[in-house]
Amino acid sequence: MDAPFQIESLEVVGYATSLSEAMVPTLVTPVFRIREKPETIVFPPFVIHQGLVRDGTAGTAEELGQFVSKGDITLLPQPCPAQAVYELWVDDSITAHYEPMDDVDRKLGEIAERSMKDAVHALKQGWLKEADKFAGVALCADDRRVEPIAARAAICLEQGKNTAVEVMARMAAEHCDRESFNAIVQRYTAMITSPDSVRRPIQNVAAVNPHEMLKQFFAFGMMTRTTVRAKG
Repeated sequence: MDAPFQIESLEVVGYATSLSEAMVPTLVTPVFRIREKPETIVFPPFVIHQGLVRDGTAGTAEELGQFVSKGDITLLPQPCPAQAVYELWVDDSITAHYEPMDDVDRKLGEIAERSMKDAVHALKQGWLKEADKFAGVALCADDRRVEPIAARAAICLEQGKNTAVEVMARMAAEHCDRESFNAIVQRYTAMITSPDSVRRPIQNVAAVNPHEMLKQFFAFGMMTRTTVRAKG
């Protein structure tokens, strides 16, 4: 890895992914450029801590263009100065914002909370497609929350998609033990009003092929943070 870069010496030129409407709002990993050497790009993965960008890889503007053409990086309309304790996030109109970390956490937290309330309302009406969409928004906004994963698992359980339920359980394992996750799923399942119920007990989920699990994972458009978030 290259030597650490002072955050004040950099500017944000883009982020390390391309997004669809099903994947926002969400935090994204910035791609930096050295202000005094605009031909030098700092690519992730890296750690931002105490005003330094550590463990990144310096590359060229030509390489940046190649990543953009392949859809691996999205450029901002205009570069902006990099700052310590800032986050880059993309809203539901796929517009990027570079703002103080506390403000970003608050905004995304509010979106996640509001979307989960909408998801619960949809579940109680039996509107599974709408509930899944709202839960997906909540999870994009804050992938540390267990509730939207459990809500989506309840929907899959209702539809008899046990493989997908197992995928959800493994996703939640970092933040919640299996017994607690099952209890949350059952709580959401009990809310669902549907005349076409095919509910199956969650404890009967069978072992599944890992390749099938990977397909299910990407089918649900789940994202995770790729940058260590450290204030300072």
